[in-house]
Amino acid sequence: MSNNLAKLDILLTHGIIAEDTDHKLIIQTAAGQYIGKPYNPDNTDYPYVSAIAQKIKDLRFSEYDENNPTAVFLVDVELRTNSIGGSFKMPYVCLFLDQILGVSIGNFEQPIEE
Repeated sequence: MSNNLAKLDILLTHGIIAEDTDHKLIIQTAAGQYIGKPYNPDNTDYPYVSAIAQKIKDLRFSEYDENNPTAVFLVDVELRTNSIGGSFKMPYVCLFLDQILGVSIGNFEQPIEE
């Protein structure tokens, strides 16, 4: 099993638990904390992410290796960081698995005061 596959399994397991408990997925990277929901291709609420994912498949030069995933999409995302002026929201983000340091679940409704 590749490190990326193990990392994706851990992320998706946390995502399922977060959804079942009405929490959000919190992914820590060097850039900060990405707080959101894992993208589900069966959910029709995010047609723009579906279109991007399909375009990636259509334009791929290499074969997709299910045993070595490289990225994961999150939707309804807030990025919390100190390096670029605080937190901001994004409709989605594509995170490369090798950039992920850790994962948790929770609900952050208010920014953390320093």
